[in-house]
Amino acid sequence: MPPFVLHVLQSTDLPPPTYLTRVARRRIIGASLVVTLLAVLLALGINRAFGRIDVVVVSVASALLTGVIAGSCWLIGQLRSGLVVATTGAALLAVSATALVVDLQPIPLATLVAQGASPSVGSDVLLGLAQLAAVAALVGWAAHRAIMLASPDRLARESTRAAQALVFTGTGTFHDALALYRPRPAGLRHALLRHDGRLRGPVAHGVVRALRTPVRAGFGLACLLAGSTLASVGTAWSGAADGLGPTSTWTAGAVLVYLGAGWISETWRSLRDELYLPALLGGRDGGAAVRHTTWPILASLVTGLVGWSASHVLLEATDLARGGPDVAASVLMALTVVVALAARFLREMKVQLPVETLTPIVTPFGDLSGLRVLAWQFDGLLTVMVSVAVLGVATPGSGVIVVAAIAGTCLWWGLERVDRAPWALLLRLRYRTGRTDREISRC
Repeated sequence: MPPFVLHVLQSTDLPPPTYLTRVARRRIIGASLVVTLLAVLLALGINRAFGRIDVVVVSVASALLTGVIAGSCWLIGQLRSGLVVATTGAALLAVSATALVVDLQPIPLATLVAQGASPSVGSDVLLGLAQLAAVAALVGWAAHRAIMLASPDRLARESTRAAQALVFTGTGTFHDALALYRPRPAGLRHALLRHDGRLRGPVAHGVVRALRTPVRAGFGLACLLAGSTLASVGTAWSGAADGLGPTSTWTAGAVLVYLGAGWISETWRSLRDELYLPALLGGRDGGAAVRHTTWPILASLVTGLVGWSASHVLLEATDLARGGPDVAASVLMALTVVVALAARFLREMKVQLPVETLTPIVTPFGDLSGLRVLAWQFDGLLTVMVSVAVLGVATPGSGVIVVAAIAGTCLWWGLERVDRAPWALLLRLRYRTGRTDREISRC
């Protein structure tokens, strides 16, 4: 709800469920319909059963109930963060109830379609649908209860944040809108300073920062592992066969590595702030770059090695490329990780939207200034995708030169965005664990 409307309603004697239930019901219906549509299309598309009425009815019913459960769990998680475990258990119970329909098969919706291919719908299918309906009713009641127990102060804060994110999105600064929903660091059990006041080492610094946002760091590690595995499979597969499959796998792996390298820690933005914002204690040296980039680079390299090892198992199991990744595929995979890290550095060094990107570009096809704004917003993602396309047609030797040029360009543009002279910063890349009292007083 808009902040002003919510403030007016909270200033009256109306109970919160009176004006919140309708909004929450619309959100649940919207989320449920999206999940239902995707589940039905996936299930019927995989099994090619669009012509069977009984199959369509069973699939739509099960998908609709699953969508209601998913939407209710989502709303509970938004309103009552302490009930995340309970809603996760309800979702698992829903999956288990659906799996009972098809003799405990792991993919409930797809196998429901296969089960419905029989002349009539059996009692086991009806029993599974009844269990899904019971779980949906239980989770829906919990969602309604969560609305009644919602904190007015938290609703006001969330409404204000959503309005700010909408303004940022309307003005084209998507990274500022996403920054409003970044997790807040918590858990100060480990300090960034030693007992004598000196800074910790670069690896310990990154680990402590990652532990303060454990959920985000966990997702980052998962994306790095999955991305490095897919990139290794894609590079090895592209050397053994041509087509859209190897390129898509390779690109998906590179994008996951790019995302995971940013989620693994908040050190990227700390580096940007330390380079761009005024210094508290005077001038700084190049130690900031070492202190903030060592952890994400090290984590990406280690997970890349683990993913490269896991790709051998996948390739042997699927027989996509005999013998696993060769030397050329391994080199391309390593270059993909380097490109993803460079693109992440370029993306995280953003500050405000440059005014020159809003100037019109008059062409016979109309004003194309919007394309320049989109390119500025998604420059990191575009860099990764273009780099993978170039590496796909290049040899490993020329790929090294191409990646070096791309990484150097990303580093140069990233430093230019924070108004730092690239050469002056590169000449001072020496790490210092702290300043003495005399240096601090002189600053």
